[in-house]
Amino acid sequence: MFNKLLTLVRKDDLVKQNTILFAGTMTLNILNYVYHFLVGRLLGPADYGILGAFFSIIYILFAPINTIQTTLAKFTANFAAKNETGKVVYIYNRALKLLSYVSLVVFLIFFAFSPQIGKFLLIDNINYVRLFSLVFLIVFVTAVSRGFLQGLQKFKILSAALIIEGCVKLGLASILIYLSFNLYGALTAISIALLVSFLFAFYFLKKNLSVEAVQVDGESIYKYTLPVLVTMTVITAIYTIDVVLVKHFFDPVTAGLYAAASLLGKIIIHLVG
Repeated sequence: MFNKLLTLVRKDDLVKQNTILFAGTMTLNILNYVYHFLVGRLLGPADYGILGAFFSIIYILFAPINTIQTTLAKFTANFAAKNETGKVVYIYNRALKLLSYVSLVVFLIFFAFSPQIGKFLLIDNINYVRLFSLVFLIVFVTAVSRGFLQGLQKFKILSAALIIEGCVKLGLASILIYLSFNLYGALTAISIALLVSFLFAFYFLKKNLSVEAVQVDGESIYKYTLPVLVTMTVITAIYTIDVVLVKHFFDPVTAGLYAAASLLGKIIIHLVG
């Protein structure tokens, strides 16, 4: 039975590519959980409660992020199948430019309202909130690069980008916490890991999308995006908002313990998803 599956993976290119992507995604999930368990143990319940609240905000952002990635992957695959590389280049350039502006605006808003956000989440040190806001500068453009890699069926590169993110985040957080940067180190590792992963994917795409851009009507893209965004927002909010609310209403230690319990509960979601 195992030999038959192995033969199928080797001979069928579609199965092979999807197996590579699955392996990359699962490796990232494992690295993420190791990161959480290690950081949670090193930081203690109170600081991990803060980190858990920040990650819940990131998970809520997964709705627009996954919508961006899913939409770009769909239209990139359609144009690539027709050998319309110029249209792929146009969408890539437009999406990267637009999402760069969105990233900057979201970052500035989050940074400006750091005192209010810190007060709501019962975080005394506002610098934690400000440092976390750096994530918004990179997370949306990262979705752009991954969406195009997925649409172009460059699953090896996409898987490598995912694994790079997980390794950098885990390794850097471990080193910085060991050097007594504690929560600052755990937060810094998130942004740098995303940046390194994005630059890796960006370099590959820039090298392979070198033809002249051909303009595309974006109306069909926007029509597809809206229902996907609404669906993903509702689904994501169901299993993420609880950690933010617990951080607001309960003491730091209780919030940290709840964040750890919530993480364990999400394992089944990621394994099934």
